[in-house]
Amino acid sequence: IICLTYNSKKIIIDKYNIPVGNISIIPTCVDTKIFNPINKTKKSDLIKIVYLGTTKGAYNISKILSHFKSLLMVEKNFYLTIITKDNHSELFSKFKKLDIDNSFYKIVSLDGEKLINEISDNDIGIFYLNNNFSIKASFPTKIAELFSLGIPIVCNNFNEDIYFYINQYDVGRIHDFEEKNIIKFKEKLEMLKHNKKIINNCRNLAQDKLSLDYSFNKYSKIYNDIK
Repeated sequence: IICLTYNSKKIIIDKYNIPVGNISIIPTCVDTKIFNPINKTKKSDLIKIVYLGTTKGAYNISKILSHFKSLLMVEKNFYLTIITKDNHSELFSKFKKLDIDNSFYKIVSLDGEKLINEISDNDIGIFYLNNNFSIKASFPTKIAELFSLGIPIVCNNFNEDIYFYINQYDVGRIHDFEEKNIIKFKEKLEMLKHNKKIINNCRNLAQDKLSLDYSFNKYSKIYNDIK
């Protein structure tokens, strides 16, 4: 049995009494040769945040936008890029409803090299996953992609694995989006921006634990063991 998270492995063992040795963990991985960090030559006081992927289903974009609005009310040096193939008109309506001026954000749909260049232009990745049972087994591809580009993440504590990775490897921050003190959120973002140690941690984690080479070796071992 192969699953994406240690959290789901524990659930499978407890519920079905499967032997520990019959379950392997292989998280969603990334081609670290393609998602390769781009050197940023321009320095800016602007803190650029990127949201990558779908804004629906398991994800709650409203939590992100609400916090972003609160950030701008405290300080104006934040910019949000949403990269998604979801309906852009619906997203623009959400920004308009919150009275967020379009000079503070953009919504784009990109693929390939343009996608990587756009992501790389940001300092921090952000997302919110709704808490439910299935999320315990989830490891979104965007996590490995962002880390591979040397970009730390801020997200909610949606399962045990994300809590472990972020705290064990220092590659971002867990945030309680019910927290009303927006200053704490602001301080987390400011700390992550251009933090060379954390940027290196992200890339190293991607190469060591979230790369295609890592998953290939894990799958190869499984196939060899069952021959």
